[in-house]
Amino acid sequence: MNYRVGTKIEHKDLVHFREGAEAYYMTISLFQEIAEKAGAIVWSSENVPLVDCRRFERYLDKVL
Repeated sequence: MNYRVGTKIEHKDLVHFREGAEAYYMTISLFQEIAEKAGAIVWSSENVPLVDCRRFERYLDKVL
């Protein structure tokens, strides 16, 4: 499967699903699916899921 990758998020370490999906020009569900495969989902102290952009980027670099 090909993913259209937008601007890399380098200025933030952690992002919410919506923010990451917008940055990578993909749906929230697709962004979440890739983040899960990458092992990039972490939980904040408020129990909110966030995506570790560095892990996400490393995964994309491997699969694309």
